[in-house]
Amino acid sequence: VKPLEDGSLAVGLFNLSKDKTDPRDLDDLDLTGLHRVRDVWRPKDIGPFERDYRVWVQPHGVMLVRIAAAKEPPSSVKTDD
Repeated sequence: VKPLEDGSLAVGLFNLSKDKTDPRDLDDLDLTGLHRVRDVWRPKDIGPFERDYRVWVQPHGVMLVRIAAAKEPPSSVKTDD
């Protein structure tokens, strides 16, 4: 995890095993409230998430996301319940 100048976070997720990892979520980063998540390498906005953004990293895979606080609540918020 690396804090960026604009207040967002760069988060690298690594899986060095031959199995899928357990999901990671925003709670692991002590973040609260609505956040935007962007896949940096694709590049693709994954969406706004209020509590949980869960991701599985493929075996021997790597993922880099940028997480930033959302300024306005969108009309639909994705949550994992």
